Amino acid sequence: MSLLPPAAEPKRVMAPDGVPIATYDLGDPDDPVVLAVHGFASSAYANWVATGWVRELNRAGYRVIALDQRGHGRSGKPHEPSAYTMGLLVQDVRTVLDTYLVDEAVYVGYSLGARVGWHASIGGEHAITRAVLGGIPDGDPLTRFRVDQAKAFLDTGTPVEDRLTQAYLTMAEGIPGNDLAALVALVEGMRGGEQPDPANPPQQPALFAAGSEDPILAASERLAAAAPHGEFFRIEGRNHFNAPTARAFRTRALEFLAETEEPATPAVPDRAVAALVFDSDGRLLLRERQGQLEPPRGEVHPGETDEEALRRLVREQLGVDAGLGGVVWVDYSGGSAERLHVAIATGAPLAGVGVRIGPGLERLRPLALRDLLMEHGASIAAEAAALA
Repeated sequence: MSLLPPAAEPKRVMAPDGVPIATYDLGDPDDPVVLAVHGFASSAYANWVATGWVRELNRAGYRVIALDQRGHGRSGKPHEPSAYTMGLLVQDVRTVLDTYLVDEAVYVGYSLGARVGWHASIGGEHAITRAVLGGIPDGDPLTRFRVDQAKAFLDTGTPVEDRLTQAYLTMAEGIPGNDLAALVALVEGMRGGEQPDPANPPQQPALFAAGSEDPILAASERLAAAAPHGEFFRIEGRNHFNAPTARAFRTRALEFLAETEEPATPAVPDRAVAALVFDSDGRLLLRERQGQLEPPRGEVHPGETDEEALRRLVREQLGVDAGLGGVVWVDYSGGSAERLHVAIATGAPLAGVGVRIGPGLERLRPLALRDLLMEHGASIAAEAAALA
C-alpha cells in the first residue's frame, strides 16, 4: 500500500491561448499563499506532494497553490513548439494567480519552475514577496538536448545515441502521464529563448539552492550572487534529479520563508536615476538626480518592454545601467492614468540596485507617491519633491 496521499483532482484554469492549466489548491484558504511550480518532465504531484513539500508547507501555515506546467501532468499538452516560450509559461503563472484572486504570494520553483520564477518575479501585476529557486542555471540548460534524435525516436523508434538526450527521455517516460512529443516540443520551443539575466535579477529576497553533485552548481551560485537580496544553499550529496527530496533543502526553505523582515534599502550613490514616467500617449519622460524633468525622448520602441525602455533611456542619457523597481499606476485628478517605473543607477555598469514598489499601491495620487519615494533616500528626495 502506498504511503503517499492520493493525487488531488485538479481545478483547470484556461490560459489566454486556450491551453488548460491544471492547478491544485492545498491547505487553509486563509493562510498566506505559496505558489509551487515544478521542473521539466515532472508534475505538481511528483515535485511537491510526493516529496513532502506540501505537507510541511501546510504544517508551517501556508496554503499551497501548485500547477502542472503546460506540457506536463494533467495540463494541456500542445505538440507545437510555438506553444512553449518563457513568456507563455510566465503568463500561465500570472493567469493562475489572477484566477485564484491572489495579489501576493511566495514563489517556490525547481529547475524549469525556478527559471519561470526568476522571470515572474521581475515586474508583473502580482507581488512575489520571496522566492525559492532550486536547480536554476544561468543559461539554456537543454542546448545539448538532441531534438532531431528525440523526434526520430518518437517517429520511427530510431535509438537515441546522445546520452544526455536518452537520459532525459528515460526520466520523462518513467513519470505516468507524460507525453514525450509535448516535452520535446517544449525543448524545441524554448531553445534559444529568454534566459535568466544576471544584469536584471529579481529584487525580492531569494533563496537559491542546488545539489553539491549538480553540474549547474556554480552557475546557480553566480545567479545568487547577482541578486541584490539573494543567498545560496548547497544541498550536500544531491544531484539535479534528487535534490527536491532532500530534507535539508525543505528545512532551509521553510526557515527562509519565515524570515519576514524586509531587507535594508541599499545605499544610493549620488549619481542616480529616480523615475521614468510614461505619459498618456506612451511617451517617455525621464527624471534625473537634479529634479529636472527631461523632455520626451521618443516613444517605446516596437517590441520593447517597459524595463527595456528604462534601461535604454538611462544608458543613453546618463551612460550607466540601472536596477529596476516595480511599475505602479498613478491616478491623477484629471482622470488620466500614468505609469511610473522607479529605478536607481549606481554609475557603474551592471551594478544597479532596484527600489521595489510594494503591493496595494496601484492607485497612488501624487502626494502619496511623493511620500513613498522620499522613504528611499536623499538622492530620490529631489525627484519626489518635484512630483508635488
